[in-house]
Amino acid sequence: MDVVFSPGGGSSASGYCLTAGELVDADVIGVQSAAAPAAHEAWQAGHNDAHDRMETFAEGLATRTPPLTQQIMRDRLEDFLLVDEDEIRSAMYDLLAREHVVAEGASATVVAAMRRRADEIAGKTVVAPVSGRSVDVEKLLDVADAVHGE
Repeated sequence: MDVVFSPGGGSSASGYCLTAGELVDADVIGVQSAAAPAAHEAWQAGHNDAHDRMETFAEGLATRTPPLTQQIMRDRLEDFLLVDEDEIRSAMYDLLAREHVVAEGASATVVAAMRRRADEIAGKTVVAPVSGRSVDVEKLLDVADAVHGE
């Protein structure tokens, strides 16, 4: 395993840093919605201050407060990416339509991030955990409408 993309910027990312990052020296990349940037901004700036913006539809990423695991992530994350809401919706849609995998927005962030880094990760062993499948039909229909503009 060369790279792990982790949804969110908290317990999952720090957990992957302490396992895959330590045991097999994989690069761990956290991924968060740009519409809820608290964890990313705290990681980048080196603080744990709350953020006033939280506008994501992806419930698993919806926080204004950085997680308590910030120090682990600062020490061990290779990178921390922000993806936009349209990228998340597109990834959710493609996971369902192409792979027959129901994924909530938080999980779909890893697909969005992998698309951005496609050239960098080509030929590498990449892990993209899709751990959240708690999404209702109405949200899936909204995602389909947003992706296809119907």
